[in-house]
Amino acid sequence: MTDREKDTVLLDYETTQKFIDKVDGQLFTIKGWALFMASGVVAYGVSQKNLMILLVNIIFVIAFCFFETMYKTFHETALVRMQMLERIIHDDMNPKYKIPVGYRFGLGHAISPVTLKAIIGILKNPNRRHLIGFYLMIIIGTVFAAIYINFIKW
Repeated sequence: MTDREKDTVLLDYETTQKFIDKVDGQLFTIKGWALFMASGVVAYGVSQKNLMILLVNIIFVIAFCFFETMYKTFHETALVRMQMLERIIHDDMNPKYKIPVGYRFGLGHAISPVTLKAIIGILKNPNRRHLIGFYLMIIIGTVFAAIYINFIKW
């Protein structure tokens, strides 16, 4: 691999790493917004003894889950790209190594549009159970709040 190709791959690696770090931060922000919003809506719904508000909360939680899963598809694609770049950098230690034929600089072309199939794939992935678990716990809390305002006398 020439010095120019080496510099290009290293720049690509750095850019991809920064993208992954940025998406990681955005995923935590989405979770924070979801938790903050759901807590506020549940508290308001219970104080108003209004089941409709709690139902709307469940819809919001599902929307946040969908939004986070969309970002997770970008994250997964970037991780695959990062592994490919790490293989290129590692294999470069062999003096006869050449850059793979299909290599193109940049992450932009590697990230596909979000599809329902990709979102379902993320949600079905056993390594991503925490994603569903987080939002499911918020929904369960909302259901308990609904039961509370329905059966507890004020």
